[in-house]
This record gives sequence, structure tokens and C-alpha cells, in this order.
Amino acid sequence: MFFILGFLMAAAGFSMLVLGPFPLGRHQVKSRAARVAGAIWVGYLPLVFAARFLHAQLGLEEIINPDVIYGILLGLCLPAGTIIILRSAYGDSGQRRQALAAVGSRNPFADPKISENEITLEVLAEPDNFFVPPPPPEASSGKKSGRRPPEKNPFDFS
Repeated sequence: MFFILGFLMAAAGFSMLVLGPFPLGRHQVKSRAARVAGAIWVGYLPLVFAARFLHAQLGLEEIINPDVIYGILLGLCLPAGTIIILRSAYGDSGQRRQALAAVGSRNPFADPKISENEITLEVLAEPDNFFVPPPPPEASSGKKSGRRPPEKNPFDFS
């Protein structure tokens, strides 16, 4: 059973790898997504053969039924490829972007009873000194402000 499903997945995956984009209903599956899903589906059979070899080498036939391992791999690869294909074809409907654009720039936390014209700000009589910039430093009368002298080279040992 798993071999037949694996063979069908490999055939569909190979066709997606070769063809790239393909129509799915009224939508189009993009090239990159089709090739990624195709690679996942083609990779199922090599994973099964590697799991069978590793299972036989470790001697776990009596502990774990091989069909369980094949089913787990099928349960990972088949939905992964299907989700990638469906998200590529139907995921970019643009409905979420349009819904966000329709909201606008209004404040969602604003009180609807107060109109924007009624909003006033309270101004304190004496401003806090915390945000006042510090006074500029006093200029010394002995030196000219201009180019500073070149710094001594720290690697010059002469």
C-alpha cells in the first residue's frame, strides 16, 4: 500500500519538478512552490528505502513494525507537499491586506463620543527642566576655535 502511494507521489512530484507552474482549478500554482512540493514528494521513496535499511541494520523488526515507519513518513511528506501547493494556489488572495488598508489611520482606542476637534492639550505653566538642553560651554579666550592639532601617532617611538 505504501509503495503504491509512494510511486504515485513520486510520479506527481517528478511532473511538478519538470513542469513547474501548473493550473489548479481557477488558480495557478507558482513555479517555486510546485518544485519544492515535487521535491518533497519525490523524496518520499528514498526516505522509505533509507528507513528500511536503517531499520534492518539496527534489528528493530520485532520492536517496531516497518509499516508504522512508512506511515509516519507518508504522514509527513504527503501533507507537507499538499499544504505548499494549496498555499501557493489559494493563499495569496489579498483579503488580509485589503482588510488592513480599510481600517485607515484612525485611532482604535479613541473615545467615539469625542470628536477630533474637541481634543485639547493641557499645557503646564512651568515646564519641567528635565528636557531643557544644557547651556553651551563657555569659550576660553586664549585659544581659537578651529582645527584641532593633529594627534600624535601612538606607534611613533622616535
